[in-house]
Order: sequence, then structure tokens, then C-alpha cells
Amino acid sequence: MFLREHIISNSPWCKPAGWEPNNMEAITPAPVFPGCQAIITGLAVAIGLVLASQQNGPALHPADSPACAPTIRDQKIISRPPGSVPPVRKYVRVNYSGFVRTAALRYGLDPGLINAIIAIESGGNSVAVSPKGAKGLMQLMPSVCKKYRVKDPFNAQQNVFAGTAYLAYLLESLDGDLELALGAYHCGLPRIIENEGVMTPGTGTHKFVRSVLSRYSPAGEEIFP
Repeated sequence: MFLREHIISNSPWCKPAGWEPNNMEAITPAPVFPGCQAIITGLAVAIGLVLASQQNGPALHPADSPACAPTIRDQKIISRPPGSVPPVRKYVRVNYSGFVRTAALRYGLDPGLINAIIAIESGGNSVAVSPKGAKGLMQLMPSVCKKYRVKDPFNAQQNVFAGTAYLAYLLESLDGDLELALGAYHCGLPRIIENEGVMTPGTGTHKFVRSVLSRYSPAGEEIFP
């Protein structure tokens, strides 16, 4: 209020005719016109903001305020390499037993063998992704997906049918040798042929073959870790 009255008393636009400092009390102040009122109010608000900023420091932009500062979780997301997308779903369990039986019947394999591979490869997680890019229940590599025209490797039916067809192809290529076919499923057929069917004990491929065979149940039931 004091600031507003100070502006009125010192504003040349708001002083009545004949005003002098010595006779200010003897003259009735002229009414403040609407236009003058708006100017005075605006000046008072502006001066008040300037005084407040000098006392409290510069005002924060909304994006710089503590409430809008990135949290620890946001900072982790911001620090991710460009193009990387954090997985939304880490584990999805689906009922794939019917697909296994149908695919095994079509390609002449034991359902228990397919279930054992799924148990070791993905643990029944239909959205599993390996560091090397293998995807889905039977951990299909991009080359296998292309070979069997898999549009969605996370689709249980497509994944199981393509993985079963690929295993049948490997068995046929290796004269029905199950251990070599499983080794080729893990590391690729060219490597098995290059090594003349020798799988060094202790390697990832050798461990994979041992693990699948230890879980293989000829009865055909689902197996999980």
C-alpha cells in the first residue's frame, strides 16, 4: 500500500493542477483515472518482484526446481546408451505344451526333448533374450528366424515350431546323432562340422548338451529349472 501511494504522489499523471509540495494537504487529490490505476498497479507489481528477487535470489525456472529434478531412476535411464531400450517385461509364462506336442508330432521328435531344450534355454520364459540376441522359448537366433520365416520370436507357437523344425534339420544333417545335434543347436552346425564332432569338455556347448540330456524326459512332460 505504501509503495502504491508513493507512486501516486510522485506520478505527474496523477497530480491535480496547481499541486505544490507546500500546499499538498490543502488540496484535495484528484481522482485516479482507470488508465492511471492500471499503470500504477503494473509498476507496483514489477517493483515488488524485483525487490523479492534481490532478497531471495533469482527465480527458478519450473524445469530447474527441485520438484522437477531427475530422480535416481530417471538418471539411470538418461545414462543408457542411445538406442537401448530397457525391457518392459522380464518374464512371461505361457502355456506352450500344446504347441510342443503338435510340433513334435509334425517333425517326428519326442516332446520331452523339446521341453528339455526349453527348460535349459529359457526356463519357460517366452520373452527371454540372450546377450547374443537369441529370443523366446527355444532361444532362436536371427538366422534361424529368417530361415523359418518367424515374424515374432516371442510368439510361443512360432518359436516352438521353428525351434523344433531346426532341431529336426540338425538331426537329419548329423545322421541322427542327438548329442551332436544338440551341440549344433547351441553353437551352430558349421562349428560342429569344422571340429569333426568333437565338443571340448567344460565349454558352453558341452555343458548345454549335458544339461539338456540330464533333463530329457521321454515321457514328454514339461520340465522347468
